[in-house]
Amino acid sequence: MGNIPNPLAGGLASAAERLARGEVTSVALVRACLDRIAALDGALRSFVTLAADQALAAAHHADRRRVAGDAGPLLGVPITVKDMFDIRGLPNTAGMPLRAGAVATGDAALIARLRGAGAVILGTVKLAEGVFGEYRPAGSAPINPWGAGLWPGASSGGSAVAVAARFCAASLASDTGGSARMPAAVTGTTGFKPGHGRLSLDGAFPLAPSFDHAGIIAATAHDAGLVWSALSDAGPPGPMPSRPVIGLDPDWLTGCHPEVLGALDAAIDVMQDHGAQVVKIRLPPTHMVAADWYTVASTEIAGVHAAMFRSAADGYGPALAGAIRAGQATAPATLAAAQARLAEFAQALQQAMQGVDALALPVFPFLPPRLDAMATMDEPTILALHRYTCPFSVSGLPALVLPAGVSAAGLPLAVQLAGPAGAENTLIALGTAFQQVTGWHRRVPPD
Repeated sequence: MGNIPNPLAGGLASAAERLARGEVTSVALVRACLDRIAALDGALRSFVTLAADQALAAAHHADRRRVAGDAGPLLGVPITVKDMFDIRGLPNTAGMPLRAGAVATGDAALIARLRGAGAVILGTVKLAEGVFGEYRPAGSAPINPWGAGLWPGASSGGSAVAVAARFCAASLASDTGGSARMPAAVTGTTGFKPGHGRLSLDGAFPLAPSFDHAGIIAATAHDAGLVWSALSDAGPPGPMPSRPVIGLDPDWLTGCHPEVLGALDAAIDVMQDHGAQVVKIRLPPTHMVAADWYTVASTEIAGVHAAMFRSAADGYGPALAGAIRAGQATAPATLAAAQARLAEFAQALQQAMQGVDALALPVFPFLPPRLDAMATMDEPTILALHRYTCPFSVSGLPALVLPAGVSAAGLPLAVQLAGPAGAENTLIALGTAFQQVTGWHRRVPPD
């Protein structure tokens, strides 16, 4: 299968440039992607609904728009959507077998923005049940193209696998506790979580609204920035600050795997070599953050699923059912205390980040885990996974995950950059500058 054409090897920006120069039509590009999906996705299992006819119709429309003088970086570019956003005429399953027949009658707000920009939606891709942590039915998780035994991430695993395999140029995802960043980290892709509320979730199936964010997974930070610009009113990312200040708290790194720390150190060295100033800062302790996040999130999850769980509890998998039951059992005083601690933490984190353009830190304290080790998302597993992602979920601050190396066993390694409120364009600029002088984002899994 190594001879299968890869029309998106260069990512979104490269495809957009070829379309703009007339080297390829959107119809030809989409057909090539559909051929690649047909050849490879039987093994990778990233798609839920492949909307080939609709995608080809949209590609024809994009080509007509271009002939009429329309332009734009997403015009005619094939993308996928995490199966939790309403797309008119397609099921919005939210990864739940119970919602297999939930066909959307209209488009979510972000889908309307994508259509307006001329993006071609190839279809919907897999996510964990209820946008949480466990793929259903059992054994149906998308396959990480870097190795069938590797975890693909949750819950935006289908988005990350589709981008890593170059089935699409980018994927619309979501992130409540790390769901766009974790899959990007383990598949060698770039994951972007804008600040809370910066992208509309109108028409998206909720997990825990206090923490739910829309997210973007793409091959590069520049590609993610092009999608971000189309989906938001923030304008295009500008240049990197002349001498960006990168904050680092060594106390946050205690207990990390040596190869994780090695990748972070190497990334920081690259940033320093290209003009960044790295300063040590003191961030608030995180020992209660993931646990408090779970307390609040599980309570909100229980609220989202109250009616359906009451009538069809047997149709739920153990991870989501466990979160719902934990939320149902949470006492009001316990919830209030967790909310108060998270608010205090978020305020302290934002204060500590004053004067820096971004923080540099890992995504996980350990190497990318194996799929069998993540089969059941129990509470201890959830808390360990979220050590470095939850702080920016509960504070609502933007974060960007970049490929940053390969472990001794050949596993993708990543670094996370997190910024103060409103720093989305700065993070995109920093990530783009990093990727201009490194090559980790160019690694494509073998077919």
